[in-house]
Amino acid sequence: MPYATQADLEQHGYPSGVLAGLAPPTIEAALERASQEADGALRGAGYRTPLATWSADLTGAVVAVAAWYLMVRRGFDPESAQDAVFRVRFEDAQKWLSEVANRRRQVALCTEPPAPDPAPAAVAERGASIVTTVSKRGW
Repeated sequence: MPYATQADLEQHGYPSGVLAGLAPPTIEAALERASQEADGALRGAGYRTPLATWSADLTGAVVAVAAWYLMVRRGFDPESAQDAVFRVRFEDAQKWLSEVANRRRQVALCTEPPAPDPAPAAVAERGASIVTTVSKRGW
């Protein structure tokens, strides 16, 4: 389930001319791919996906990633001043998703908060090693 729609592309500052010539299934595929990337970041933070509710920050990130994929498909120059906005928004969205995955940000309006970090005992149950030391290292 995508976290953004074709209408969101226009509502988040991308002109309708950007989408001219792109078939609706192509646009939907880009939105779905961007939503799947967002799901990966969300799962990394402990959210259950797909989310039932979310805020405009997640929609905006998905729109920025999808717009990047659509523009790459069309062939554009990310170094030109006119097209640089797509690259900058894509990079900002990737950074935001990374911060969500690393639990430095949370998705607003989400009905279920991320799961807490596992306790050391829970990590050990999954087979990971826990290392402890008695001597102090003076750090």
